[in-house]
Amino acid sequence: MDWDSTTPPAIIRARLKHAAPDTVYNALQAYGRYAHAKGLMLNADAKLEAMLEERREPLIDLGLAQNASDYELLSRLYGRARSGTGDAVHDEGMMIACLSNQVASAMLFTQRIAGIEDSELRRLALEGGNDQIKALMQNPAAGGVLRDVYARNEPFNDIPNDRWLLMVHMSAGNRRLNIDESSVDGPDLLGWDIHKGLSTLLRSAPETDGWVRALHYLLIGLAKDTVRTLGPGELEEILRKWAGVSIHPFGRTDGNEEGLYTTLSFVDEFRCLVAALYGRVLNGRTFDVQGGEAAEDVALRSAFYGNGKLSPDQINKGHERDGDAFVLAAMFNDGLLLDQKSRTLLEPMISGYLTHVYERRCEQLAKKWRWFKPAAVTDEMRTVQEMNSAEIGESTRPESSHFDKLVSEIASLRAEVQTKVSKPLQAIGTWTFGGLLVVLMVLIFRH
Repeated sequence: MDWDSTTPPAIIRARLKHAAPDTVYNALQAYGRYAHAKGLMLNADAKLEAMLEERREPLIDLGLAQNASDYELLSRLYGRARSGTGDAVHDEGMMIACLSNQVASAMLFTQRIAGIEDSELRRLALEGGNDQIKALMQNPAAGGVLRDVYARNEPFNDIPNDRWLLMVHMSAGNRRLNIDESSVDGPDLLGWDIHKGLSTLLRSAPETDGWVRALHYLLIGLAKDTVRTLGPGELEEILRKWAGVSIHPFGRTDGNEEGLYTTLSFVDEFRCLVAALYGRVLNGRTFDVQGGEAAEDVALRSAFYGNGKLSPDQINKGHERDGDAFVLAAMFNDGLLLDQKSRTLLEPMISGYLTHVYERRCEQLAKKWRWFKPAAVTDEMRTVQEMNSAEIGESTRPESSHFDKLVSEIASLRAEVQTKVSKPLQAIGTWTFGGLLVVLMVLIFRH
């Protein structure tokens, strides 16, 4: 249902004051969508929210937790649930609903979660359940949390590494990572800080298989124009840092696990992804493309594929040499995708899970460039997209929600398994569970 914006607010309040709780809950869902889309400061109804809180109906409280604009009301609802009402199921739902709220007015000023103090954010970081952490890290209205987790600012500055990793895992697919709120009034400073924190994370995160996976899931969904431009030497430093990590195949203590999208090792695929995203470096007042098509390191070739101006001959030679690794990197080359002829050459080279990444990238470009058409330009890709749409029962994919959901589910699945593995099982070997997760990820991506 849609929110009724034509009826006088006083009449709506009178109706909802006596309406059944399920009717009020549905109305609050529409109210939240309307307030968020139209501008909550002008369209929120504080009197309505206060009146509905007075009813003290559990279902209405849940609707308020998800959609109320008054941060003080949110604080009261969260506090009651945190203290415990005697209904553990309802209390958990209320806490997660508050953590998921995207319309509360305090978010405009704190960029955190409305009505929730830093001390509670710290408690959640240290001991919150997976569902709570996911609600927190997936909330696009809480960009300040992303910024502070990535940069390890207070109140997350000294949380244990396993909890830090969990929070980063759970942030994969958050829409705020690809939102640029810059306007005529000024740049999106929070967006800048989020991506500054992410680039810092690439240099500071522990060099383990868990971090490679978490960062891979996080980076694969990024829009190219939102990432922070690195300075001279930073990309090489990051690529060297992760080159030494080994991820072994399932059930083995040697060899290298294959990537999700290419036949490269998982680690090298991740390094290629980093290079494709961050391969244009600011050197003084000019931008320099790193690497080159003749570089020995496939990651440095990917830096060129993802950022250089590629001729048709270079596209063909790049694919001939590096196959899917070339395709993965080239899909983050906005200039290549915006050129119809280059895109026509690239599409027949795309297969497997890379088709989902390609669709996501085209939708990102369509949001930035109104003239760009995300629909396939070749018969080969049109056939693949029709098959993909048929598999998920959709003819369109608004705002790439399907891809975002896949990325988020994969990251959450791995994080959940990691946190539930008992110590005796951990002694058997992390790689065993890593292999199990690869199987689960393949199943997810096939759907």
